[in-house]
Amino acid sequence: MASVQHFLFDDPTMRLLSRSMDVQMSRVEVVSSNLANLETPDYRALTVDFDSAFKSAIRERDPETMTATNPRHMGFDAKGDGMGSIRFVEREGAPKVDGNDVDLDTEMSTLAHAQLQYSASVAAMQRKIGLITTALKSNF
Repeated sequence: MASVQHFLFDDPTMRLLSRSMDVQMSRVEVVSSNLANLETPDYRALTVDFDSAFKSAIRERDPETMTATNPRHMGFDAKGDGMGSIRFVEREGAPKVDGNDVDLDTEMSTLAHAQLQYSASVAAMQRKIGLITTALKSNF
């Protein structure tokens, strides 16, 4: 019988949800930095490279999970450093006259999106813990 520790800390779903929350918190930090530099000349706005962070999280979850078992499956590039690091990249966009490319509307939209994604991950984690709690109560 698997231990409670396994279901809470070694479970692939819990690790993926935790990683999702980490990525969203990084997005919030980047938006905060961008907003703090809203009027700094020549400042280039940063963003989180979500694709590499997601692929890294999937890789950490289980490298065997994303294997094609049918020739019609879409490809997935699971190659990488395996470090699970979150990459920050300069956002593409035309800078203003002073060289700064921070856009207030874009930053606020990114912040709202990160908040929604974080809340969804928290809710999913709470549901998972609720299921584990229910299972444990029924066994005792």
